[in-house]
Amino acid sequence: MELRTCSTCFTDKPLAEFQAGRKQCTTCRNATRTRLRAANPKPATPGSHIDERLRRTAKTLGITPERFAIERMKPCAACAKEATQETPNTGVADPTTGQFAGTVCLSCAKGFAFLGKDPERLANLLALFEH
Repeated sequence: MELRTCSTCFTDKPLAEFQAGRKQCTTCRNATRTRLRAANPKPATPGSHIDERLRRTAKTLGITPERFAIERMKPCAACAKEATQETPNTGVADPTTGQFAGTVCLSCAKGFAFLGKDPERLANLLALFEH
């Protein structure tokens, strides 16, 4: 069994305890990375990719980002399920005009997407269950 000396703890350890090309054993490397992350946390920056995505979506729907943020927290327009911070609703555009129509929960949005975003198809499905 081939051994290597760790550059941090100076202990002879089997090669299996080292990542390829590393001079620190995995235990010491993990401890160093944990210590460095604790000392240098990532700052929360405004304008993150999530904020940018919401701005682009609001612009696509033809509304302001502020209004979109408010609308996303309203109950689903289709099933009235309450939105939460973890699961906000998604904006829906009118298929014919492309303008903002309201917000729906993820389940309702997926259902509409599976129907090809075709109102006629949705009406046909509803008619099937009315009989």
